[in-house]
Amino acid sequence: NFPLCYLQLGKREVLFVPIHFDWVANNTTRLKQAQELITDVDESGLAVILSGDFNAQPGSETMKLFSDAGFSFTVGKEHTFHGSKGSETSKEIDFIAVRSSDDLLLELLQTHTIEQRELSDHAPVEAQVLWTEL
Repeated sequence: NFPLCYLQLGKREVLFVPIHFDWVANNTTRLKQAQELITDVDESGLAVILSGDFNAQPGSETMKLFSDAGFSFTVGKEHTFHGSKGSETSKEIDFIAVRSSDDLLLELLQTHTIEQRELSDHAPVEAQVLWTEL
């Protein structure tokens, strides 16, 4: 079960879901979490914004599930996980993803990270999203 937030954009509702998928190297749990989430948001019929730590890299099976379900996200631009202090680990695993509904078009215009290493081993991701009521 995922925490769900509803945002009002004009006369339309958007489902906003913060993500923190399993971090273990075995992809089985992440795939199950992704499939469950996609099923839940499909049932809502609303436009959706997902944001957070997917613990999956671009091109992974998990990210492919979201692409196949109609989500768009920007990848390959910036590393979002920096590892613990002194670590050389750096990869892109945090994303903002959007999917439109029948009555609301969401377009992910751009994303970028905010460089900081003091509060977390992840860099915050910020997005610019254009919305149009249909």
